[in-house]
Amino acid sequence: MKKLLLIAFLFFYSGSAWAACTGTYKETPSNAQYNCDDGDYLIVNEGVTLNRNTNDLIQGTNNSNVTIDNSGSLTTTYNNALDMPGASNLTVNNETTGLIRTNKSRTIYLGDSNTVDITNNGTIRAYTYCAICSGGGDTGPITINNSGTI
Repeated sequence: MKKLLLIAFLFFYSGSAWAACTGTYKETPSNAQYNCDDGDYLIVNEGVTLNRNTNDLIQGTNNSNVTIDNSGSLTTTYNNALDMPGASNLTVNNETTGLIRTNKSRTIYLGDSNTVDITNNGTIRAYTYCAICSGGGDTGPITINNSGTI
């Protein structure tokens, strides 16, 4: 019984949790990591901040058909606000009020992703290097439509 209570305590008070990468966020949640599955559709409303105090805010490896619509803020204190290596048919829409930012590098990390469409009307920012990064292998096509700031 003591182990069960300890596990419950650590889960709820660790300051970090996993959340689904699907649905609409209308309120700012805690320091969670969002793990994407095939076909997920994540919407972040204006005024909402998803923040992680380490790497990898939104993560999905080798996923397909993931869509992220951001009108709020997606931020990390280190690397990879979006960590999507090996993704296929990934769509990222960063609206006029949208901010995707890291305090270090690789704001959107694509690895060896295929068929990626990024539309940026807001701001995508890395403070040291590589706002949008791909891997060194079999990557592409990647389409970036930008009328904002990268």
